[in-house]
Amino acid sequence: MSSNSQEKLLEQEQRYISLLENNPDGICSLDLTGQFVEVNPAYERITGYSKTELLSLRYLDLMFEEDRLTSSELIAKAFSVELTDVQLRLMHKQGFSVEIIAKSVPIIVNHRVVGIYIISKDITERNLMEQAVREGEAKYRLIAENSTDLIGILAPQGTISYASPSHQFILGYSPEVLEGRKAIEFIHPEDQPAVRGEFADMIRLKLPFQAEFRYRHQNGGYLIVESRLIPVMDPHGEVDSVVAVVRDLTERKKSEELLQKSEKLAVIGQLAAGVAHEIRNPLTAIKGFLQLLRSKTTDQHHPYYDLMLSELNRINTIVNEFMYLAKPQAVQFQQVDIRALIQSIIPLLETQAILNSVQIKTILNHDIPPITCEENQIKQVLINFLKNAIEAMPQGGHVFIEVECFHEAEIKISLIDEGCGIPEERIPRLGEPFYTTKEKGTGLGLMVSHKIIENHRGRIHISSEIGVGTTIEVFLPLAI
Repeated sequence: MSSNSQEKLLEQEQRYISLLENNPDGICSLDLTGQFVEVNPAYERITGYSKTELLSLRYLDLMFEEDRLTSSELIAKAFSVELTDVQLRLMHKQGFSVEIIAKSVPIIVNHRVVGIYIISKDITERNLMEQAVREGEAKYRLIAENSTDLIGILAPQGTISYASPSHQFILGYSPEVLEGRKAIEFIHPEDQPAVRGEFADMIRLKLPFQAEFRYRHQNGGYLIVESRLIPVMDPHGEVDSVVAVVRDLTERKKSEELLQKSEKLAVIGQLAAGVAHEIRNPLTAIKGFLQLLRSKTTDQHHPYYDLMLSELNRINTIVNEFMYLAKPQAVQFQQVDIRALIQSIIPLLETQAILNSVQIKTILNHDIPPITCEENQIKQVLINFLKNAIEAMPQGGHVFIEVECFHEAEIKISLIDEGCGIPEERIPRLGEPFYTTKEKGTGLGLMVSHKIIENHRGRIHISSEIGVGTTIEVFLPLAI
């Protein structure tokens, strides 16, 4: 053999040794009986055995009992020149399991298989990481799918890529309907500019933000929600996605408003009781002395006496109504013809209506049964509403009063004016103490009206349109 050929053979041998020794995968060669013939350092590291120890063992000696059949098939396929990959577990020298992907390659000399190479890749750590990821995903999915909060994932452009099942329960939308749409579409138009600006700042600054806004329900209404948005970064430090956790605050807000209303009512009740007490004492004295003076005068029938006593009685009635704010009053419920009641209060307001160029028209159906109520209190409510309607039309107009049966157990009294109207956002607050749409009002009249109707187990509904007018519907049960 020439020196040149010897050099080439030496070079090839060194290449083979370098490939074997430095390969990160474990490589071993077996003879036809499955005995180890050669192993590289990586295979020693994978198994924990030294080369000397391995050369005294057979390949199947390292396999778990459950994987020996698969290992035998791997060797058999190599002998038949059939290349294949299988996942196996071998036993480390220290007793723990090592998961590998093994590929068998036949060793062919003079067209004859004299042994096999097995190339093994240790995938234990990779499998552990994948398992941890799967377990983590399962935990987070369990949380997301069973949370009462709304959980979503948004793209940096604001598109919803994931919506938790709670969206169906809270907002009425199935996750499939939401995914692929812009989240901003579901936010109240008045709140969109602020939320859009905060979202853009979050993407730019890469910082989380928290906001409170109104979110649209599937039925067209809006819920008050609190949202916390957290940016998620990619390996390059850019925002890859945004996690949104949204909580429905609607019921909490209602509870807070009710608490505030209760506190206001308590203060007003105390104030009303004190004022009424201070007024009633001198009022009783004035009425008594007036009656005494009348009894001692020769002209007892002078109209001034009747007028003063009438006005004192009216003041006393007002004081009694004021006391209604302080504590419940003992009332006598009785059968009342609501049509006759309405006809009786219209003359009381005709003068004010004429002065304001307002006409009061009634639509009273004849088949309205009597209702059970405290007549004076219902009169007080209707007078209050009629006065408000007249005052809302300084340029004149019409007020319509309509009474009809509503379902089988209620009547509905509708008062419709053609006044200036009330802004939509103010309507929910009507009936709160000291909240009014009038320049010089106190809000107490509507609050007392609400309280009276609630005590009659009824309800009030107010709708209005600016420049068109206001409709007040009073629902009262036929029997209490």
